[in-house]
Amino acid sequence: MAKENFSNQNLNSFNFNIKTERQVGIQLNPIPMKIQITTLCALSCAASLAPAALVHHYTLDGNTTGTAVDSVGGSNGVWNGDAGDDARVAGIIAGGVAVNDENGGNGQEHFRMNLTGLNGANALTVTGWVNIGADNNNSVYNAFFMSRDVGFDSTGDGAADLTGQNWGLAIRDNGAPHRLDSRMNGGGLETSPTLGTGQWYHLAMTWDGVSGSRNLYLDGTNVGSATAPIGSIVQGGEWRLSDDPALSNRELNAILDDVAVWNEVLTPTQIAQIESEGRNNGLNAVEALNVPEPSTAFLGLLGLGALGLRRRK
Repeated sequence: MAKENFSNQNLNSFNFNIKTERQVGIQLNPIPMKIQITTLCALSCAASLAPAALVHHYTLDGNTTGTAVDSVGGSNGVWNGDAGDDARVAGIIAGGVAVNDENGGNGQEHFRMNLTGLNGANALTVTGWVNIGADNNNSVYNAFFMSRDVGFDSTGDGAADLTGQNWGLAIRDNGAPHRLDSRMNGGGLETSPTLGTGQWYHLAMTWDGVSGSRNLYLDGTNVGSATAPIGSIVQGGEWRLSDDPALSNRELNAILDDVAVWNEVLTPTQIAQIESEGRNNGLNAVEALNVPEPSTAFLGLLGLGALGLRRRK
């Protein structure tokens, strides 16, 4: 028979006594054991990744053409192209948008949105999904999400001294295998030719204007790092989804899904979780970052020895 007596419980530690009774002849001899676990994390039932400062989110769900709804910042994207050419199709996460200016469109078909949530930011993360079409022969450089309208302050005086530089993500080479390319103030960072057609890829780029670092991610994995401009974004400016405004033939033939923008740097763990939860469980970026991590309490019980067990007789 066993008796349990819980005592001395507080926020930082808890003690519990376990008494077992062993029968020797007709006498019961109690053997007390006291186990003390002095770790707060073992008390946690579950934890999710810390929420990031999301400023724009285009899930691209729904059946209404002509608009890419921004569910966070209200900066909806407006379709620039023939009516209905932003076809709503199945994405990797609910709905997506099929864009293809090589089907006889009016030229540079894309969504335009003003990313005001980046005004004053000294960090940036952009994530999204793309399924590249077989026909991308208009150019060797086809934009996924790009701007030439960002105003950048590199001196700290609050004024934009660098303008007209390209920022964003693009697909390079007009035939598979493609390269993933990212730009910040004109500086490029790209992968080797590894991207094929007809399959989903998760893209992400980060920029830290304090440390001067930038990173490029493909399918949740860091595939490139480089130095980056130090400073802040004075104005987020106009961005284009599926086009680069530099030239008239840099539109993309692809299906796009769940494009999100943060005014801070997401960690490698957060980016990997967005990719994993999106691909495996159909969750968008916001939902993915709110998925609880494994219970630290449960993990703590699995490894009690590592938490400083103490046995006292």
